[in-house]
Amino acid sequence: MIIYAILLNPSIDQIYEINNFSVGGTFKVSKNIIYPVGKAISFALAVRALDKKMKLKVIAFIGNKDIQLYSTFLTSKYIDYDFIQIKGDTRSNKTINDPINNTTTHIREKGFTLSQDNVREFKKILTNNIKKDDIYVFSGSIPPNTEVTIYKELINLCKEKGGICVLDTNDSPLIRGLESFPFIIKPNLIELSFILNDVGLLKLDFSDPIPNCMKIIEKSKNLLNNNTEIVLITLGEFGAILLTKDVAKYGYIKLEKMIDTVGSGDSFLAGFILLYSRNKNLHESFKYALATSAANIQKSGPGILDYKDVEIFLKKVNIIDIY
Repeated sequence: MIIYAILLNPSIDQIYEINNFSVGGTFKVSKNIIYPVGKAISFALAVRALDKKMKLKVIAFIGNKDIQLYSTFLTSKYIDYDFIQIKGDTRSNKTINDPINNTTTHIREKGFTLSQDNVREFKKILTNNIKKDDIYVFSGSIPPNTEVTIYKELINLCKEKGGICVLDTNDSPLIRGLESFPFIIKPNLIELSFILNDVGLLKLDFSDPIPNCMKIIEKSKNLLNNNTEIVLITLGEFGAILLTKDVAKYGYIKLEKMIDTVGSGDSFLAGFILLYSRNKNLHESFKYALATSAANIQKSGPGILDYKDVEIFLKKVNIIDIY
């Protein structure tokens, strides 16, 4: 089995550590780290940190000026890749972490645009890599002016040949992607409110989490069908929800410190998919996902984690069976 991480809109993440950061000031940077990533690569990095032997491949569009940067980085992480070169610069995402005030500030760029020829080439390469029962994780936003049906089309290609598909994106590409019925979807609470057209979900008070989790679960049941079998809903610092037709669980970890939350959702998904692909145990996979996400938060960088932290957090995961 191979896990494929599908990336349409990569990003070069620049992470700055600035003490006592605030708007309008002038500051000295304590640390500056560059990661050539994107959500799917963050996911792949977390998978590799958890399992050194799992067959893993990234298929991605990359700006032609940045091919060497990405190639060198993924090779150093023992991750296979297939790149489609695009004219234009890969977008840059900037994150400012303030360890004194425990805040994170994000600045996002749009990135390159795709031509129809680019999309056709991507579909050809993806089709050549599709095999029955391999896992295909479609993760991240799409480039500007790209058809919002792109994930729907790519997922349908994979499903026609028996691929197992996972979708983790936002906005209209998420709505249209759901029409292809991926096996797993992983919205956060903002994305879920968009899917369900229910802004009230963003006003829930998790000081008493169980009643609110029950509300979320009840509203999300319609996302399950004969093809979409698992819904993973991440709630940020409040944990996550696992939902299938027969099972609903709420899980969380109380963290004493948070270094960097960037990539925590990707790490969560990596932990779940990796363990579920091995044993099909929902409870253990959910627990592993929460521990992996927490481990990522202890390190600076998307998908960057220490497996020893995962082992520590596994003992601290709290899971409540809703039904």
